[in-house]
Amino acid sequence: MPPAPGLKLKRNMLSSRLHQTKKIWSKLKSQERKQKMVLS
Repeated sequence: MPPAPGLKLKRNMLSSRLHQTKKIWSKLKSQERKQKMVLS
C-alpha cells in the first residue's frame, strides 16, 4: 500500500525546511569565520 499523498507532502515540506535551516546555518558559520579572519 503506497503512502498517502498528504504524508508525502508533509515529508517533502519537512525536508525542504531542514534544507533551508542547513543553508542558513552554513551561511552563519561562514560569516562567523570571516569575522574571525578580520579580527585576527
